[in-house]
This record gives sequence, C-alpha cells and structure tokens, in this order.
Amino acid sequence: MRKVKEAKLLKETVKDSFMASKKKPIENIKFIDALCRLGVSYHFEDEIIEQLETLFGCRDFIEMIRDNESDLFTVSLVFQVFRQFSYKLPVALMLLRDSSKSSHS
Repeated sequence: MRKVKEAKLLKETVKDSFMASKKKPIENIKFIDALCRLGVSYHFEDEIIEQLETLFGCRDFIEMIRDNESDLFTVSLVFQVFRQFSYKLPVALMLLRDSSKSSHS
C-alpha cells in the first residue's frame, strides 16, 4: 500500500512539473520526450495530447521554432515528438528556417 501511495505522489509531482513546463514550449517538448524515453508517457497521455494539439495549432509556436535560432537537435526533437504522436509537421518548416538564416547572412 505504501508503494502505491509513493507512486501516486510521484505521478502528481511529475504532472505538476509537466504543467509548469508549458510556459516554455520547447522545454515542454523536451519534457514530453523525457517521459517517452522513460516509458511513463502513458500515465500522462491525455495531457500530452492536449498540449501537442495546442502547440500544433499555434502559429506562434511554428514561428518560434523557425525564428528562435533553435539548433538542429531541438528542431529534430520537435519533429520527432510530434510525429511520435501522429502529428505531421511540414518539412517546409525546416526549409523556411534555413532560407531565412541564409538571407540574413
């Protein structure tokens, strides 16, 4: 019984941390990736889907990825997490990012 209580407490702690990470979308994506890699994302599937749905529909998020000087690792991680949950980000997003960088050079 004690271990069940500890598990519930840990789940609530992780959920609170996940909700706090929503303020920084890139950090939130990294948090989702960590949950997936640890094999515990199924505990938070509803929250993850809700957050990805929000970010996927947000034009500001797409622009932030493109304009935020995100490194290749971060951009690829965003693609991976979205595709892992069946959201298809356009590859043109990366191409737009590359062309905007080269035009500033």
